[in-house]
This record gives sequence, structure tokens and C-alpha cells, in this order.
Amino acid sequence: MNNPKIQKKISVIIATYNAHNYIRACLSSILKQTYKNFEILIIDNNSSDDTLKIVHSLKSKIITIIKNHENMGFAKANNIGIKEGIRNGSEYLLLLNQDTLVESNLLKKLSFYSDILKDAGAISPAILIKKNKRIWWIGTHIFPLRELFEESRASIGKHIRKEKENYNLKKPKEVEAITGCSMFIPKNTIEKIGLFDEKFFMYGEDIDYSLRMKKEGFRMYIIPNTTVYHDVSIENEQNTSNLKKSIMKIYNYTLSNYINIIKHFSLTYLAIWSIRLPIVAIYELIKRKTK
Repeated sequence: MNNPKIQKKISVIIATYNAHNYIRACLSSILKQTYKNFEILIIDNNSSDDTLKIVHSLKSKIITIIKNHENMGFAKANNIGIKEGIRNGSEYLLLLNQDTLVESNLLKKLSFYSDILKDAGAISPAILIKKNKRIWWIGTHIFPLRELFEESRASIGKHIRKEKENYNLKKPKEVEAITGCSMFIPKNTIEKIGLFDEKFFMYGEDIDYSLRMKKEGFRMYIIPNTTVYHDVSIENEQNTSNLKKSIMKIYNYTLSNYINIIKHFSLTYLAIWSIRLPIVAIYELIKRKTK
């Protein structure tokens, strides 16, 4: 695939927040890459556990820690990492969740496909649930207006085939939107689209970025024979923890959808989404508490 002598530099950017249970395994998997010209940027959102102690214990010269003095959220933390990566000469930026594991050939394959897919604004591997190897993400579907009446969720989109057992991908497949869990972005996309919108604290920033890419004529692809494993226990903890945390998650989730609708959709879309919002919000809260 790539000639090791001319490998373009990649910055792997991980925004961390209280990642004690995940970060060692995540970083250990990245450090096993067959692709050699990369760095890891840890953008820590003021973790109160021993996340940074664990990172330091790995004693890797390619890991850099940037510590924020407050929790700045996903979009702003990743923007800090993107700007640092570009300053360091990286041609590609891989945004990666703190609770993921990657295969050793991930960077090699993503850089190869990013080079040959000239119209790609961003690409992603398939993302499977670590525990059972079922699908977590192989594409995002954005609801058109007519589908708002059919969905019992507050979001404007959903992961396709989530929790299904298998998928068959022989070549790169175009998707409607891409996930921030594992988003591989060429530097030229950043130069044309800009950074993440920091009005998004958590959730929705990847949808917004995807829609902005599409408006500029970029496409997004899921790449065959590449896999990231996602530990969804954080997601499940947020869904089943105390009432206050559940309400805050729904609030952030709802706000992110509202921002996206204001930015990218019609007033009719906003009106229908708003009318059904109280019902679906109550439904989602009950569903989280009964899981």
C-alpha cells in the first residue's frame, strides 16, 4: 500500500475525559500500527481520575498530552488537537474515541484509501461493538422530513444496521454522514471546511461536519477490511445511571439536534421536530431508565 519511505504524517487525536478504564488498551492498540509516521495527541478535558498517569506510564515518545483546565467538550477538544496536528506537519488527522481498540493495519489502510478517493472529505472504518462484535456503525442515515413521523427518537438521524450481526463490504461505500468515533480527515478538508463548530458540546458535531462537507461537494466513505472496536459500556452507563445524568445527556443530545436543524434544515422540519419533541424525549428517558 504505502511506501514507508514516503509515508505522510498522521495525527491520531483522542479527546479524553476520565478514561481510566479504557485509555491504556486504546493507546496500546494504536502503538502497534504497521504504519510508522504518526503521532498521538491526547487532549484531556480535565480528567479527575488517573487517565494522564496511565498515559505517562506508557513512556511513548510519540504521545503528546495537552491538558485543558476544564471540560471543553468534544468539538473544542478535537479542534485543539487538529490545530496542533497541522502545526506538527500532519497531512491526515484521525479522530478516535477514548474507548476504542484498533487493528494494527488501520492507519496504513485509511491513508491508502484516502489517497485514492480524491473526492473524500472524510472516511471511516467499520465500527463494531467490542463485547459481541455486532455492528455499532457502518453509516449514518439522516431523516428526511417524511421520516420524522416514523421515528420514536429525538435525533435527526441514526446508525444504520446498529447491533446487527454482520455486513458485507467489498469496496468503499458512500455514506450520508460519518461518525466522530473514528473519523479520518485529510488536511485539505480542514482547509476548505474549517474546524468543528464549538457550539456543539457533545453529540451532533459530526453530523454538522458531514453536512458541511456535502455542501462543499465532498463525499464520505466507509472503508472495507478496516475495523475499530468500540467499548459501549460508557454509552450504557450514561443510559442507565442516575436521573440527573440521564436528563443531562438528553439535554445535550436535544440541543445538538436543534443546532443542526437551525443550521441545515427548513422551518417546516424544525416545526415538526419541535412538536413531537416532548413525546419522544419522555419516551427516551423512560427507555433509558428501564434498560
